[in-house]
Amino acid sequence: MAEFRAAPTAKRYKAANDFVALKRKVWEIEHDAPFEMDDDGEDSDIAVVDEHESFNCPITTAPMTDPYTSKLCKHSYSSAVVELLRRDRDGRIECPVAGCNKYVRMSDLFKNKALAKKIERHNRKREIREAEEDDGGAVGI
Repeated sequence: MAEFRAAPTAKRYKAANDFVALKRKVWEIEHDAPFEMDDDGEDSDIAVVDEHESFNCPITTAPMTDPYTSKLCKHSYSSAVVELLRRDRDGRIECPVAGCNKYVRMSDLFKNKALAKKIERHNRKREIREAEEDDGGAVGI
């Protein structure tokens, strides 16, 4: 116990999933770069990672709207999952993400407002980028 208390705070809590998840959420709200912790459990000032985050629903394959996230497997879906669960007589569906063996029930889902904001920011950035590309190709007279 004394060894645990003597360790730096970041190292003590690196393995605590809830702590890391909270730090990730705060980081993503304030920064455009992906969150990463180094081997010492400290936030990396510069993180070079090849990370691609898809905002497409694994059920509809369309961009997610009004996202729900499973408490069990942490996968997210559009609100289409609610309709699927209503139609299923058992009230559960197998998670559609490849390799996931969990079942999704309405009681296991929560509306993911943080993800909705992240998708909204992503869409705004994409629109700005597309507008800049369109303007960049225009020739002024």
